[in-house]
Amino acid sequence: MSSNRSEFAQVPLSALTLGSVLSAPIFEPGSERTKLLGKDVQIDSGVLQKLASRGVAYVSVSKRDLAAMTAGQPQGNRKEVDDHEYRPVELQTEHSQEVESLIAETPSGELPTTSLDPRWNNPPTTKYDPAAVNEKLRERESHISYVESVFGELITHGGTEDGDLSVVCRRSIVSVLEDKDLFMRLGLNPFDSEYPSRHSLHVSSVAISIGVMLGLEDQSLHDLGTGCLVHDIGMLKLDSTFYRAKRKLRPKELEYLAQHPILTLDALANSGVELSRIARIVAYQVHERCDGSGYPRAMRDEHIHSLSKIAMVADMYVGLVSNRPHRRALMPYHAITKILNAIPEGKFDAKAVRGLLHAMSLFPIGSFVETHDGRVARVVRSTGETYMRPVIEFWNPKHQIYEPNLVNLAQEPEIQIKRAIPAPSISPSIGRRTRVA
Repeated sequence: MSSNRSEFAQVPLSALTLGSVLSAPIFEPGSERTKLLGKDVQIDSGVLQKLASRGVAYVSVSKRDLAAMTAGQPQGNRKEVDDHEYRPVELQTEHSQEVESLIAETPSGELPTTSLDPRWNNPPTTKYDPAAVNEKLRERESHISYVESVFGELITHGGTEDGDLSVVCRRSIVSVLEDKDLFMRLGLNPFDSEYPSRHSLHVSSVAISIGVMLGLEDQSLHDLGTGCLVHDIGMLKLDSTFYRAKRKLRPKELEYLAQHPILTLDALANSGVELSRIARIVAYQVHERCDGSGYPRAMRDEHIHSLSKIAMVADMYVGLVSNRPHRRALMPYHAITKILNAIPEGKFDAKAVRGLLHAMSLFPIGSFVETHDGRVARVVRSTGETYMRPVIEFWNPKHQIYEPNLVNLAQEPEIQIKRAIPAPSISPSIGRRTRVA
C-alpha cells in the first residue's frame, strides 16, 4: 500500500456495502501494515459486526472497490455550477487537419424523430436482481481496467497490440437491451477515480443508452460508443496539474486544456486502436456545442455530426454529476435541468436531450425525490416517454431501509413528485452516502 497510497480512501465502516467482494485488502487508516480484511473477502453483516466489535470506525479501502460500492449513487448535492468560456484553439496538427477534412466531406446527418430501438420492447419494471447487479459491476470494472490499460499503452509506448475497444461497446449494447435501467444505474453517477478511463466509459454508456432510445442501428451505436471511449485520451498528454487544480481555471489554462481533442487524434494515429472515421469525428467533436461555444474549433450545428450531438449531451451530463477537484458534483435532477435550459440557447440538439430524458427520466435513476405527502423515495427505473413519472421505491431515512415494493408513477397518478432532494444519507464531511442500500 505504501507505493499506492493515493489509490485508497478513508471511509466510515458503514460505507462498506453488504455483498461486495473486495478486489484489494482493506487497511486500518494511517497504517500500512494493519490489514483488516483480505482480497476476495465478501462483505457481510458478520464481517461488519466483527470489525465494529474491535472498535473499527473507519477503514482505508481501494478507490476501485469504493467505486463499485457507490455505483448508482449520486456523488454530490450541488444545485448550480459555473460554466467555462472557451476560445477556439490555435493548435493544428496533421491528424486534426485530416479529421477536419473528413468532417467537411461527411454529411452530418439528422437524429431520428421517433424514439426507441424496436429490440427494446418490454422494459422491466421489477426490482434489480442482486446477482445481476454484481455481475454487471464486475463486467464494468473489468472494462475500466481494460480501457485504462489501452490508454496507458498508448501514452507510454505510442501504440497497443490489443486495442479492440469495440468489444466494450458490443457488450454495452447487449447490456442496454437486457436491462437499460440497470445499465444506466451503474453508469450515471461516476466515482472520481481512474480518470479518464472511468469517465470515458461512463460517457460511452450514457451515449449508447441515448442512441438505443433514439433507435440508432448497431454500426452507429458502435461509432458513437467507441468515439466516446477514446475522446479524453489527449488529457493524459497534458500536465495533470491543470485538470487536477482545486480552483477555477484561468482563461489561458482553459485554452491549454482545450487542446486535448487534438492530442487525442495524435495519440490514436497509428496506435493499433481500430476506429471508424465517424468514431474519430465523434471523439474530436464531443466538446463542441451547437451554438459555437465549444472547443477545439467552435464549430456550429451544421458542421457537427449527429452522433457527436449525442456524445456532447452524454459528456455534459456525466461531467456535471461528477466530482471535480475544484467543485462537488451536481444533483442529477439539476444536471438534467441545466442541460434542458441550454436547449433554447442553442447549445444542444433537442432530439439528443429528449433521448437522454427517455433513457433516465427527468429525475435520473438513482436520485432521490420527495413526494407530495412528504415521503422520500429513490428513482429506480425510467418510463421512457413518461419521463416525469419514473418508477420509485419509498425509503425510510430513519432506519435506512427500502420498502420492497416498487411504485410506477406512470400508473399511479395520485402520487406526485414534489421536488428532487439530495441523497438522504450524504455525509457533509465526505460528500457521499455513508450507507449503500
